[in-house]
Amino acid sequence: MGCNPYGTSMLLEAFGRGTAEGGSGGAISSRFGYCIPALTAEQDALLASE
Repeated sequence: MGCNPYGTSMLLEAFGRGTAEGGSGGAISSRFGYCIPALTAEQDALLASE
């Protein structure tokens, strides 16, 4: 399965809806996470909002 950063956020959101209250999850980054520049504060806030 291939995902870009947007795809990853959508995937985590979908799994979050199916996680029981009090449950937890995690994501493992590939090398790709080190190949792109860091997000700006505005981009980070947009991804963190519902």
